[in-house]
Amino acid sequence: MTYEESAKQCIEEWIDKTSWVQDTAHWSELGMHRADVIKQRIDQKDVKIEEYKEALGNLLSTWDSICSAYGWDRNHMEAAKTARSLLKELNNES
Repeated sequence: MTYEESAKQCIEEWIDKTSWVQDTAHWSELGMHRADVIKQRIDQKDVKIEEYKEALGNLLSTWDSICSAYGWDRNHMEAAKTARSLLKELNNES
């Protein structure tokens, strides 16, 4: 395979594998390179994940305070336990 054929194959594969970007483009992304759109979308998702983790942490603190205030035992804290597990999993993935 020549260099030109290899380069053409790579370009065609890139276009094929990233066509979803063009198909789902927002008006604010018009004129942007596909790679830039992909990076921007990933960055936006990362910010959202951090916001969700912070919100979940705040929720857990509030839940702990409520449980303590009412003297609830562990049976009442199952939701918090599940949320803590999720938060731990999210923190390990980032």
